[in-house]
Amino acid sequence: MKKLFLFVAALVCCMTSAMAQKTWDFAAEVSSGQTLYFDITDDVNLYCEVVSGLALPEGEVVIDAQVVSNMDGKTYTVQGIADNAFYMARAMTRITFPTAATFTYIGKDDQYSHAIRDCGLTGELVIPDNVTFIGGTAFLDNEITSLQLGNGVSVLCNAVFKETGLTHVVLSNTLKSIQREVFALNSELTYMEFGDAVELFSASSIGYCDKLDTVVMNTMTPPEVVGSFSSPLVQQAFLFVPAGAVDAYKAHERWGAFKHIFAIGTEVKMVKLDFNLHTDYAINDDCSVYDADGNYIKNGGSIKLVSGETTRLRFEPQRFWALEKVLLNDADITSQVAGGQLDVTITGDATLHTAWYQPAKPYDFAEVVTGGQKLYFAITDAVNRKVKIVNQSGGRGYAGRTQDAYIEQDGGGAWYASSDLQPKGDLVIPTTIEHESQTYTVTAIDTLAFGGCKQITSLSVPEGITAIEAAAFKDCSGITNKLVLPSTCSVLGEWAFRDCKLPDVELGGVTSLEEYVLLGNTSIKELVTGPAVKQFNLNSLRSMYDLESVVIGENVEFVSSGSFYGDNNLKTVKILAVTPPVVKLTQKDSEASDWYGYNPSPSGMDAKLIVPWSADHSILDAYKNAACWKQFGTIEEKSTATGIEGVQTTENNAQKILHNGQLLILRDGRTYTVTGQEGK
Repeated sequence: MKKLFLFVAALVCCMTSAMAQKTWDFAAEVSSGQTLYFDITDDVNLYCEVVSGLALPEGEVVIDAQVVSNMDGKTYTVQGIADNAFYMARAMTRITFPTAATFTYIGKDDQYSHAIRDCGLTGELVIPDNVTFIGGTAFLDNEITSLQLGNGVSVLCNAVFKETGLTHVVLSNTLKSIQREVFALNSELTYMEFGDAVELFSASSIGYCDKLDTVVMNTMTPPEVVGSFSSPLVQQAFLFVPAGAVDAYKAHERWGAFKHIFAIGTEVKMVKLDFNLHTDYAINDDCSVYDADGNYIKNGGSIKLVSGETTRLRFEPQRFWALEKVLLNDADITSQVAGGQLDVTITGDATLHTAWYQPAKPYDFAEVVTGGQKLYFAITDAVNRKVKIVNQSGGRGYAGRTQDAYIEQDGGGAWYASSDLQPKGDLVIPTTIEHESQTYTVTAIDTLAFGGCKQITSLSVPEGITAIEAAAFKDCSGITNKLVLPSTCSVLGEWAFRDCKLPDVELGGVTSLEEYVLLGNTSIKELVTGPAVKQFNLNSLRSMYDLESVVIGENVEFVSSGSFYGDNNLKTVKILAVTPPVVKLTQKDSEASDWYGYNPSPSGMDAKLIVPWSADHSILDAYKNAACWKQFGTIEEKSTATGIEGVQTTENNAQKILHNGQLLILRDGRTYTVTGQEGK
């Protein structure tokens, strides 16, 4: 008997505990046959709301206007659906709401109500006029395909219909505010129409709707827009607005981004240009097409046009592929591609096919050089047996250009580059190379030949090398030795030693410092350009943060006003040219009036300018009056022949000169000591 008593007591305790933990006040069976759960919201007037219960309903659910409680037998009026009530009810296929005026809300939280989120709803969803509020995310992630929204709702909250199966939506004239992501990620949505009362519109509300091609906005005054419309949307979707509001929408900061804006009722024939970029070839995604606005068109993609509109396409065969053929509706139009671009006009839906081919490898042979590195060579002159070293680094590109390495082939015929194959340690460029019993002379280092080879620790370039092309040693940050270029090297391409860590450099026979050629070499403190250099092009010495002194040779003719961009530690510029070089931003520009990207101090350039000495100071005066050069705060003259420092004119046409700590007097072309003896 005692055991039976203990069992009954335990059972009562469990039942009491379960009752204490339940989150609803009563259950009731609705007319569709399911048992739903309710909380009492008003004991006096007998109001309630639907809440989450023991089990999620299945099939078609009908929410009744009134329900009978299984707890007290009373009849309660249903006011709405609470947050999370049907969250993840994936077996529920349809829901019907009461049309009674007392039923007013579906979810309560305006951001994340999850009232009927992630359920199995399909087909049409009808929201009656009596519903005045729908919570955020209320119907997110359902497969509803059509929506009938009543006139009671004025605000569509956060992500309420995000990620559904909607295809064609027409909204009521009572809507005033469409908040963020309301219809976002509806991948099948093609048509959206908004009423005439919209005042606030979140651009993200129709974001990532890839097939959306028509947006109708019935308001005469363009609604305020929060955020920016996505680039694919404004390029492909047509925006229709009231006839008298077209100009206002076109002039609007946000709505004006739409490429095509028409008056409602305008007959516009839309055509589609489909792309099959990889026809007949199993190639990679680096073969690309861009539309006139720079948008990437992926394989199998398309763009929408107005019939008869001309659009410009840009083909970019990257890495190791080249464009071979272009077909428009199977007609060969390859000859119309000029400079990688094609202007296309279509009046009906069309398909563009492209074919690509893999060019022959750009090197002729590979050999191991002194130091053990395997380098790759292309023959440039077969008769005289001259070669250049070609790209083998894997450096993807520079200045928006791409040129990859050509080292090995895999079984599928694709080229690839690995850092394990890149040169390492001390790199000695050979003057000659033996291959199949023939001796070849190495004359050049090609574009990006060693770009990105960070494991090269030193570099030696011999006489005989005539050119080091663009970005040849870009980002070779491991090189720590002084670089001495040979007198035979007249060409040093743009970006050639960008972002290296060279401590010092001698430029040999280089005639022009090209754009960004030494940018980022922060260890160089003094740079002597030598007599061969004639041009300092834009950004040639940019961002060399430790650079303190520059000596510019006597034959320089042009200096870009952006040569010293960001060189804020520059203290001395010594120039040997007797005529002030022309200063422009680029050689095609008009003469500059200021140094671009170098901030002068209040009294002029922070650096001191030292110019050649002349007896009549005409060179000094010329620099003091020359555009840009005159901005240097201190300009002094110095004789390169004698090393004379500091010149001061005295009476009787004589000059005092301080040379090696000794005071000398210059008169009639002769130099005397202060005691009257003629100096040497």
